[in-house]
Amino acid sequence: MEERENKSEVARIMRQIELEYEAAQRGMYGFAAGVAKHEFITARMENIGHCHEQLKTLVGEEKAVMALAQALEQADNETKSASPRSGGEVVRQDHRDVSKKRHLAGCRTGRNPGQGL
Repeated sequence: MEERENKSEVARIMRQIELEYEAAQRGMYGFAAGVAKHEFITARMENIGHCHEQLKTLVGEEKAVMALAQALEQADNETKSASPRSGGEVVRQDHRDVSKKRHLAGCRTGRNPGQGL
């Protein structure tokens, strides 16, 4: 029973990470500007950090890093599929997106961002 509850909690936290990341993306590319925009994005990233800490408690550090990367990838895919360019072309992920995710995961674990997850 506890294992099933644990999986549900992990799924809930991963979904929260996705939502926070999507909100940060909207904040970054939305109409807000200046300090308020920065504070909004910073708050979203801090919330992701808190979620990552919860994941580490539930599944351990290595699995938490993998879950974080998976949640960010899922959020990125959802964000891109929801924002088509003219003509219905979906925005493609570029190397900078992957680098940002790896850097974020590295910051959360204390690892070198270039180091493998």
